[in-house]
Amino acid sequence: MKGEGHSERRIHPLVIPLVVLLALVGSLAYYMVLKAQEREIVGQIQSLRLALEEKRRVLKSIEDMERIRALPMVAAIGRWVQVFQDPLDARMKVEENLAGILR
Repeated sequence: MKGEGHSERRIHPLVIPLVVLLALVGSLAYYMVLKAQEREIVGQIQSLRLALEEKRRVLKSIEDMERIRALPMVAAIGRWVQVFQDPLDARMKVEENLAGILR
């Protein structure tokens, strides 16, 4: 009386290998997507590193310029350069200085 009204279902022999194959194909596709995202993120990180390195170089050069400007001789030269940029203004300042000295 076993099996009356019930047909015994058997799994086709190719079902299990097909399921395993589908799982492998799905895993491979997922791996490829993750690799593409990784390449994109690595590219962004590299571009950020380059930008950061450029900013560091600019900051270092600004700090160097500020350090040089702080030297007394450079400050004095800077004042004279400003004076000689406009000859008429330079002449007036020299005349004022001479007038102040001669008084």
